[in-house]
Amino acid sequence: MSNDPSAPARGDYLRLSGVVKTYRDATVLAGIDLTIAPRERVVICGPSGSGKSTLIRCISGLEGYDHGEIVVLGKPLAPHPQPDARLSGRVGMVFQSFNLFPHKTILENCTLAPRQVLGLSREAAQERALTHLRRLHIGEHAAKKPAQLSGGQQQRAAIARALCMQPEILLFDEPTSALDPEMADEVLDAMVDLADLGITIVCVTHELAFARRIADRVIFLDQGRIVEAGPPEVLFTRPQTPRLQRFLSRVPQRQAPAPSLEVQ
Repeated sequence: MSNDPSAPARGDYLRLSGVVKTYRDATVLAGIDLTIAPRERVVICGPSGSGKSTLIRCISGLEGYDHGEIVVLGKPLAPHPQPDARLSGRVGMVFQSFNLFPHKTILENCTLAPRQVLGLSREAAQERALTHLRRLHIGEHAAKKPAQLSGGQQQRAAIARALCMQPEILLFDEPTSALDPEMADEVLDAMVDLADLGITIVCVTHELAFARRIADRVIFLDQGRIVEAGPPEVLFTRPQTPRLQRFLSRVPQRQAPAPSLEVQ
């Protein structure tokens, strides 16, 4: 347990209470209640249009919400998106599309925010960046531009860039959806290695085999609601609802173990 008196209480580390999000007349999140503990690894899965990406974007502060409350690291997020210096660098986000600056080298992409936001010197930022690039097995590409790397290498560079801010929480929004299966496996293997860093991980993904490898808990979302939640070994083998049974039965075998189709 932390001795830091400013550290958030366990229940206020990352908490969503009755969160509702609408787009025009469509309800995308329909009253989400979710608490995530420090260092927990949570995978959010569900069919397309279930609200997964909206949920994680709300947690990151990139999306606003209409009703309820979101608390991140003890700080309530405003319903409307706005920069919050209290969380700057403490919550990282890895997107589907890499979002690397194409005119900068991979090393420059990784050192920009630590220098500008955290005030690190050039030497300290470069040392930190090279440590993470090597951890993700792309240290030899530090001097290259993003276009010179494969999609899998670019996504690993994006992960390294996020790690350079030393976040307490790292959010992933479908990090392999733009990659072919071989490149996706490279990225997923790298993400498994991150589990040893003690960072809280919240990942939206359709890669259920990865969820089984890394997750402490899986959240199954459908129509903006949490339908089931639990450890992957339980959720994927003993689904409690017909909706989750149906979802698992349609997921390619590469991505998930075959579920038991008997409702308990």
